[in-house]
This record gives sequence, C-alpha cells and structure tokens, in this order.
Amino acid sequence: MERIRLLLICVSFVMYVLMLVSVPLRKKIILKRAGRCILKIRKNRLFMQVVAITFAGLLLALLFIRNLGSAGNVIICLVSILATAMSSEEIALNDVSGLYENGIIADGHFLMLSEIFAIPALSYSKEEQERQNANALVIQTDKRGLVTFAFPTPRERDAVLDGLLKLNPNLAR
Repeated sequence: MERIRLLLICVSFVMYVLMLVSVPLRKKIILKRAGRCILKIRKNRLFMQVVAITFAGLLLALLFIRNLGSAGNVIICLVSILATAMSSEEIALNDVSGLYENGIIADGHFLMLSEIFAIPALSYSKEEQERQNANALVIQTDKRGLVTFAFPTPRERDAVLDGLLKLNPNLAR
C-alpha cells in the first residue's frame, strides 16, 4: 500500500513539473495556430495563478511527509494537478492575450474562429443587453458550448467583438 501511495505522489509530481516546463512550448504551439495578432488585450495580474501553482507543489510535497489515506491522497493529487494545469495555461497565454486572425486568446483560453457558432449578445434586445455583464463576451461554440471571456473594460470587449465581426461577418446573423 505504501508503494502505491509513493507511486501516486511521484507520478503527480512528475506531471506537475512537466506542466510547468511545457509552458513555453504550449505557448509557441498556440501562437502558431493563432496566426497574426490583430488586437492586443490588456494582461491580467497573475498573482493568484502563481499562488495556486505554489500551493499545489506544497500540497504534493506534504504528501511525501504525511499520509492522508487513500482517498485523501488521490484527491490532493488530482486537485494539485488540476490547479497547476489551469494556472499554467493562464500564465502561458497571459502576455499574448488578444484577437488573432485565426482565433481569440484570453483568460488562459484559445478559441479558434472556426469553432465559433454564434455570439448570443448580438441577438439580444436593448433591455437584455443592459442586464448582461458589460465586460463579458459569451460565445456559443460548436463543441465546447458557451465560452465566456472577461475583459477589464466594456470598451475592450466591444473592440474584440467588432474585430470578430470583421474577421467573420457571418456571426452577425
């Protein structure tokens, strides 16, 4: 049983390290797919992502010292891996956030233009638009369902929306 616990912790720690080491490679691959930058978006602060990655590593290190039981060990490993994956993705894409000729990069996500089915806000009445978050852009995709991008200002959101409509006028249907 102790061997299984150590194997679980070691595999989790290797995944943790690989996710952190692969950040530049993931960024390079996504930028290659994204194409030319059309509109830059303001960067987010990364304090919380760095804290999440740090605590994820500390939790994994804690498991080497303390056994939390089978279920506890598995949960801590999964939470650490998930936190690292999400935070490292946001860190990787933060300084390249923007609208690109083949997609949009924001909030740690890359969404290809070809995946966009519709932008629900374009069909809202004036009253419905006023009730929506002015900083958020909700996009309906073919495969992922609704994807929400949050922007620092409504002005930046509108600029991205206008850029999306210029790149793909069929979205304005």
